[in-house]
Amino acid sequence: AMTDSFQNSIYIAIVACFAVLLMVFRNIRLSLLTIAPVVAVSLWLYAGMELVGASLNIVTLQVASLAIGLGLDYAIHVTQAIREQRKRRPDAGMGRWVQGMMGHTGTALFASGLTDIIGFSVLLLSVMPMFTMFGKVMIAMVLLAQAACVFILPALLTLFGGLEKEDSESD
Repeated sequence: AMTDSFQNSIYIAIVACFAVLLMVFRNIRLSLLTIAPVVAVSLWLYAGMELVGASLNIVTLQVASLAIGLGLDYAIHVTQAIREQRKRRPDAGMGRWVQGMMGHTGTALFASGLTDIIGFSVLLLSVMPMFTMFGKVMIAMVLLAQAACVFILPALLTLFGGLEKEDSESD
């Protein structure tokens, strides 16, 4: 019952976060593309835990909510940085916008992820296996979230974001 309740809460959180993205970006396509890698990370984590035989317990169930929180922060920064690059250089094209994002926001996201990993690594020193597993899963989550936001999200925005069309949105 607790697992089912927590899973339902995750769905509500995803919908609520999508609503916030929609209010901020004022673009349904950008909102969907921004949240997609975060949802994928949550699914990848559960699949990975299943593959290695890690149990779902009250501690590891919290990873999905943290993946949404941390991962969505990364994703919002990437999407917004690309939008800002578009404003600064409207004629440059998506390749240059992503390159500009990687040069500024990408570096900051890497540093942020590294400090998150260092912080969660402290849990690996715990004598309680449940907390050690939580630390491992959180480190995996940060790595997956960073990869999804720095590599997959720009690709999604390039393919489906419609940012290169002049009439796609007003920033």
